[in-house]
Amino acid sequence: MKSANESLTTFGDGNADDDRLVPLRVVLRWIKQLRTVKKAYNFAGRHLKLSGSGKWALAAPDDSITLYTVDNLIGQAILAVPVTTLARAEQSLLTKCRIAPQDYADVMDRAGVYAILPPHRTAVRFANKDAFRERLHADFEARQARAVGKGEIRPASASEPTGANVEGSAGTSKASPVAIETRPGPQKRASSALSPPSPPSPPLHPDPAVEAATPATLRSTALPPTKKARPPLPGPAYSSPAVMRTAASTPSVPGPPRPTAITRPPSPAQVPLPPATAAVFTEAEQIAAAKHVAVKAFELEALRLAHEAAVREGAGAFLALDVEAWEFDHDLLLEFGWSILEYVKDEKTGKVTARRETQHVVVKENARRRNRKFAPDARDHFDFGRTITLPQGTIYHLLSGLFSALSASKPLFLIFHDPRMDLSALRRLGFDSAADFQSDLRQLGKPVSNRDGEHGIWVVDTQALFSGWLKRKSQIGLERACKEIDLPTKRLHNAGNDARYTLDLFEHMMDRSNSPSAASTLIKTIDDRAAAAAIAKQKRLETGADILREKFEQKALPRP
Repeated sequence: MKSANESLTTFGDGNADDDRLVPLRVVLRWIKQLRTVKKAYNFAGRHLKLSGSGKWALAAPDDSITLYTVDNLIGQAILAVPVTTLARAEQSLLTKCRIAPQDYADVMDRAGVYAILPPHRTAVRFANKDAFRERLHADFEARQARAVGKGEIRPASASEPTGANVEGSAGTSKASPVAIETRPGPQKRASSALSPPSPPSPPLHPDPAVEAATPATLRSTALPPTKKARPPLPGPAYSSPAVMRTAASTPSVPGPPRPTAITRPPSPAQVPLPPATAAVFTEAEQIAAAKHVAVKAFELEALRLAHEAAVREGAGAFLALDVEAWEFDHDLLLEFGWSILEYVKDEKTGKVTARRETQHVVVKENARRRNRKFAPDARDHFDFGRTITLPQGTIYHLLSGLFSALSASKPLFLIFHDPRMDLSALRRLGFDSAADFQSDLRQLGKPVSNRDGEHGIWVVDTQALFSGWLKRKSQIGLERACKEIDLPTKRLHNAGNDARYTLDLFEHMMDRSNSPSAASTLIKTIDDRAAAAAIAKQKRLETGADILREKFEQKALPRP
């Protein structure tokens, strides 16, 4: 964009003075991510879709849709949605579904939602949803035609809205010709002198009466209706021969440079063949895996420095926590276990001593429920002390006071092995994980605003740290990780035992002298699985390229 992008965690309160926009492809990605959340699945399926029978929360009461066009970095016009419109949809979503703030923040993060502050914009009003779907389909075909016209054969971009991103196909729509009203938007920011002029909107199907009243710079050539778009094949995306013939027959108009005409190849020998893209995808996956490992290695090094400071100066406490839930309903909590390692400095002698404590607590309300069918039951086999039974409310106050006491004068590191279910259990217990805990370990050492302690409570995932320690992207369970470091375990799935073994695994990785064995069978297994997955994906890509090549050759054959 011509102006800086701004990452969003929410769309705000819908203030009318807010003139920010969100690209439509980002909004569609947001809707897709919402459907993965259990509580928001029905809402997103009923209200956030472009089907004739469903209500779209972004549309006006008269079923019309008003968006804006802005220019991207290469001067092409893209559709964008006002933040104020999205804020109303978001408030309705959060009110009706009651999604946890952390779950919604994860959705926004996975969707990569950001806002833009365009220097200029143009409002585009679509009469109904069919007109809007027609515009999206036309945008997709226009991009394909431009790519073929320039001779560019590129992989499909998952971030661009295609026919598969929107429910319903424009090709099957029976709506009348689209009536579009364009009007200049508010000029709050002057456009840069170096910014290129805004190109015309992508091809549409205009009404003749509206075409005569529309400025020449905003007119576009109509594309003939096409068949329903098929789902994309594996491999790079190519325009169909129908789109190539459409681009070839499109007359040129004055204005910005348009793609050169494309003629039908006279023989199969001149058909453009798909390039070998398996190596490109493999390299991209390797880069992504290397980035993941580098981030986890950085977090591991940051925690090692914090651990060394705690051992040297008594400036740190570590608490490993594990929760066991009922196998038939994960909302019912059965056991809590924690293991504490606190370094305390004697003010007189200056000597730092380590204090350890491991505790196992059974939830009184669910004491009669046990896991047997899908998970082993080891409740009665706590190996590091005595088990006590307390009401769930008492457990909350006990943990809350423990967190506050340990983080009052030093940072507290809350350690889990795959914290997703454990943090969800703490939220059900009464904690606000978004406000109470810090998860970005890159901010270690900076002042933290936290109501439970001025030094903050930091969430640590030993499963992710173990990935950085192995220097391999992986998800290894607690038992297999302990076996790799020769740490004997027994009677797992007891919350107290699991917490103690998690803390022992963390301490092992904090020791710089410990490193993975060169003859490790675990590392060999991970490498073999990665190689097998790469070969399987390469075969899928080659199969998709062969199918596309065969279709190009068949279309190029002379017709009888």
